[in-house]
Amino acid sequence: AREMEALLGTLAGMAESGVRAGDLSEADGRALLEYTERLYQELYMGYTEFKESDMIVKGMLLTYSEEVALKTRREDAKRYKEREKKVIEETEQKDALKTARKMKELNIPVGQIAIVSGLSPGEIAKL
Repeated sequence: AREMEALLGTLAGMAESGVRAGDLSEADGRALLEYTERLYQELYMGYTEFKESDMIVKGMLLTYSEEVALKTRREDAKRYKEREKKVIEETEQKDALKTARKMKELNIPVGQIAIVSGLSPGEIAKL
């Protein structure tokens, strides 16, 4: 049981290294650990002398799974914020162009349009 516990620790470290290196997807890393845990349970769960090792192994596997899940949530949040920022920037650019077009139609000087819209005189000239 102690050898199996050590082996699972090594395997968890290898799975984590594989995910970080890009050799394994996060889903594959989780699956590897889940299947290993199932194998461990099938082999050792019926033996009372392995209860302590079982609790340690389950804690180790759960901790790694939680770490991967947290990392995934952080990356998802970062991607969402980046998309949100891009949408806001695109919307602001569209609004600036719309404002500049209207001002240009009213024959307002390019310098004033640039100040109000935040666009460069070159961008305004293209409208």
